[in-house]
Amino acid sequence: MNWYKIAQDEKMIGYKVMLLENGELVSGADSRQVLPMQIGAIHEMYGNGIYIGKTPKYVKDYYSFREEPDDPQEVLITYEFDPQEATTGNINDREWEVSVPKAKVVNIEVINELVQNIW
Repeated sequence: MNWYKIAQDEKMIGYKVMLLENGELVSGADSRQVLPMQIGAIHEMYGNGIYIGKTPKYVKDYYSFREEPDDPQEVLITYEFDPQEATTGNINDREWEVSVPKAKVVNIEVINELVQNIW
């Protein structure tokens, strides 16, 4: 196996903040996109796909609503994805954000205290 084949097979890790409603993950940008809250699940979104950021801090700073007065329930999702499938963005940017048609959930982390009661 040559270096090019190895590079093609590498997966990357990225992060996304999502709302939690009735035990399901809901996109903050489009509430019609509802996904199962299950580690190991393969998530898919229509349009450009799932927008994923490089670091937890980046996605929390730009996409979390936890400072809002209504304090919506949120989780931080860690995804594994194939960078070859990126439909937008550039993984070579310093603080990249890409979109991919599908990604595997490898972790779900509570962002605010209200969510901890469901685990």
